[in-house]
Amino acid sequence: MVSIRRGLLAGVATLVLAGACTSISVPTIPPIAIPTFPPIGLPGLGGLPSGLTIPGLPGSSTGTEGQTPCTLITASEMATILSGPVTDTSSTGDDCGFISTNFSIYTVSLQSGPSIPGIKVVASNGVDFSVAGNPAYYVQFVTDQLYVDKGSQSLLVQSLSATQETLTAIANIAVPRMQ
Repeated sequence: MVSIRRGLLAGVATLVLAGACTSISVPTIPPIAIPTFPPIGLPGLGGLPSGLTIPGLPGSSTGTEGQTPCTLITASEMATILSGPVTDTSSTGDDCGFISTNFSIYTVSLQSGPSIPGIKVVASNGVDFSVAGNPAYYVQFVTDQLYVDKGSQSLLVQSLSATQETLTAIANIAVPRMQ
């Protein structure tokens, strides 16, 4: 019995010593090419249909003449919707930002022209409904996004961790104030 234990111990010691003398190579994962958002103008994809724009992309104008998104909703109104204090992080007139006490970030921005047809091209899994009698589209696409088209402009409310109901509550205040 003792000789079997000594034999096993010698075998394990040999394996440990052999393992220490060899180098173990860990295979690496090659870099992954992540496609750009959105895949417009790439070979074989054909781009967007004529007349459609996606907010925030080159060729899509942001903001509107004479009105900024920060005139559409206040920090006090956001605090009421989010049931707690918020910090207004707006630095420019192009978009309005708020951070809640749980560090959720909300942005409100205005776009020239309708946005819903353009976003549906790249994110067709959303929900159509209306906000203050205007067409609205909620989609989870990178962030939680709510688009509301009103006349010649569009409102975009977005957050990384919001519900459709929260974004709709923000839009219900902002949309009637759009000029």
